[in-house]
Amino acid sequence: MSRTLGRQALALAGCLVVGTLGRGLVRLVDALAGSPLGPGTVGALSLVAGFAVALAAVRACVRTGRYALSEPFSAGLAIGVGFPGLLAVRAVAAAAASATWLTWLGWPAALGIGVALGLGCVAAPEFVLTRLLAPVCAVGCAALVGMICLALMGYDPVAAAHEVVHGAQQGKWGLRDDLGYILYNATPLLLTGLAVASAFRTGLFNIGGRGQILVSCLACAWVGAFPGLPGFLHLPLAVGSGVLAGAAWGAIPGLLKAWRGAHEVIITIMMNFVAAALTGYFCTYPLKESASSLIPQTAPISESLHVPRLAELLKRADIEFPGYVQANVSLLVALLLAGAVYVFLWHTRWGYELRAVGLNPSAAEYGGIRVPRAIAMAMALSGALSGACCLDFICGQKYRYMHDDAMAYSENGFLGIAVALLGQNHPAGVVAAAFFFAFLVRLGGLVEFHTHVPKDLVLVLQAVIILFLIVGNEVFRRLAERYRASLVRSGRSVPATGGSAAGADPAPASAAAPGGGGA
Repeated sequence: MSRTLGRQALALAGCLVVGTLGRGLVRLVDALAGSPLGPGTVGALSLVAGFAVALAAVRACVRTGRYALSEPFSAGLAIGVGFPGLLAVRAVAAAAASATWLTWLGWPAALGIGVALGLGCVAAPEFVLTRLLAPVCAVGCAALVGMICLALMGYDPVAAAHEVVHGAQQGKWGLRDDLGYILYNATPLLLTGLAVASAFRTGLFNIGGRGQILVSCLACAWVGAFPGLPGFLHLPLAVGSGVLAGAAWGAIPGLLKAWRGAHEVIITIMMNFVAAALTGYFCTYPLKESASSLIPQTAPISESLHVPRLAELLKRADIEFPGYVQANVSLLVALLLAGAVYVFLWHTRWGYELRAVGLNPSAAEYGGIRVPRAIAMAMALSGALSGACCLDFICGQKYRYMHDDAMAYSENGFLGIAVALLGQNHPAGVVAAAFFFAFLVRLGGLVEFHTHVPKDLVLVLQAVIILFLIVGNEVFRRLAERYRASLVRSGRSVPATGGSAAGADPAPASAAAPGGGGA
């Protein structure tokens, strides 16, 4: 182990030298050419070269089988992640003249990321291959595609980034305003991402998050309008009704799948339309606030059900935050649910049964697991997580059910699929992916407002991330298999930590396909 760590330290030291020389060489070429490319372009070129070095090191190591994966792989990661991260942070700092602290904080932070990923390969190289590299490469390739699209559309990518960063700091609140909207957008993405990921773990594809959100929000608003109930009882009763409505709506396709063999993708898509029609009918006729009103909406909920916004909580700690941003305490609840989902799936008997069914239903049934019950339970759990969005939409934003706004809000049910895929169907990854996609949503508005670049470019980037992620999952899965085969050929044992680090068992490639054999 000490010899391995020694070689690792030498590899990282070599990366420092190579990366510094490479960066200086690029700057020297720019200076001699008389037309400096700028730190943003240098960072992009270094990013491409670094990933190429990392992949070449992995491929050479796996094909020869002579060396441990950690040494060359950590070298590639230190170049491919650490130094481009430094240059990217420097580019942001140069674009935002007032954010000089980024210059000093960015260098050690970005370098620490590269070193940490490199050292992580010593303990769990297969885990890095199957869990970390695919999302990192997908995001990096999507950023490169975005730069190419901007260039083809006639925009300067570096100038556009400068305008966005400079514009994001304008106004009274500056970057705190953007942070607030990121937190606001992350809440439903986190809940719907957990819903899709929990179903994926059982080999199911829940594409019915939109319908589950609609029925849960209507149920929460209906119960929330009951008069005369004390607040300490009324809030859990209303939110619980919404969660149960979402669970029931998700359990219907689960039961049809378990006992009649109906495909859950078709059923959940159909139930999205049924939910939209039913909720539209109820808030237009039986539950409408007033017959004379032209807006399809229910009566307002009791004031005791209004959950505090993050600005109110931060104000108690003497931290100023924009109060008009509707980010509320439901974000904290969503983070707690992410931890609860992890404990349930990896530390309870029921969670083990769900994951076993997702990996191999026949083997799970042979082992005594009731597969139909597990399928129904997984879909009900997925629907309940989507239904938890009622706390955010009803109790934290609108304080009533408004059908048009609910239809727009329920679009997060589809984006949650992308969040689950990027998060590798693990609660920790879903949390990171939810904040990343929330950042993309906010970035789209900033890009369109400050640079006149179409906001649809962000939608293109989201699609590109998913495409690269699906391909990357398969590529790195095959690399991991070759790595295991090389260890067997060389007479060494396969490391016990590979693939199971952080409680994440390897997911087969079919997890990204509807009705795949496992997630």
